Amino acid sequence: MREINKIRNFLLKLFSILIIFIFVMVFIFLYRPHYFINNIENIIENKISENTFGKLDVGTFEGNFIDGFILKNIKYLVNQKIIFSSSEIYINLDISSIVFGEIVLSEVIVNNSYYKYPTNKNKNIVSVENILSDFKYKIKSLTLDKSTIIYKDEVYKLFGDLKIKYDGEFIFGFNKLSINSPSFKSCV
Repeated sequence: MREINKIRNFLLKLFSILIIFIFVMVFIFLYRPHYFINNIENIIENKISENTFGKLDVGTFEGNFIDGFILKNIKYLVNQKIIFSSSEIYINLDISSIVFGEIVLSEVIVNNSYYKYPTNKNKNIVSVENILSDFKYKIKSLTLDKSTIIYKDEVYKLFGDLKIKYDGEFIFGFNKLSINSPSFKSCV
C-alpha cells in the first residue's frame, strides 16, 4: 500500500510539473513570440507577397500577443510603385477567437498612411480573399490617423474610427469618420 502511495505521489508531482511547464511555455509564447517564431515579419511579408502581385515591406515588427504588435515603416509596392504606406500600424489581437478559426483584431491604429486606389481594374493587386481565405476576421476598432487616399487623381484625407467584418463579404460600420477633400465644399 505504501508503494502505491509513493507511485501516486510521484505521478501527481510529475503531472503538476508538466502542467506548470505547459503554462510557462504558453506564457512565454504570448509575451515573447519571437522565441518560437523566427522572423515573424518575414512570414507576414512572404504570405502577402505570395498571394498578390505586389511586395510588402515591413521596416520593423515589435510586440507580443498580449500587448499588441507595432509595425513601422510599412510599404506595399506593385511594379515599384507605392500602393500603400504607413509610418506605424498598431495591432491588438483577440487571442481567444483564434482557437475558433476567426481572426479578431480588437484594435488597429493606422498612423500617417497613404493608399493609392488602383484604377486599372486589376483586382489581384491586394486580394483579401487570397491572403486570408481560410479565416473569418473582424476588426472591432480601426482608427485612421492622418490617412490619405488617392482615387482617380482625387485626394481624400481620412480621420476617424470604423469597424470591419469579413465573412465572405465586407461589412463596414462607421463611427466619427471624417473625409476631407479639396473637391468637397466642407468635410463629410
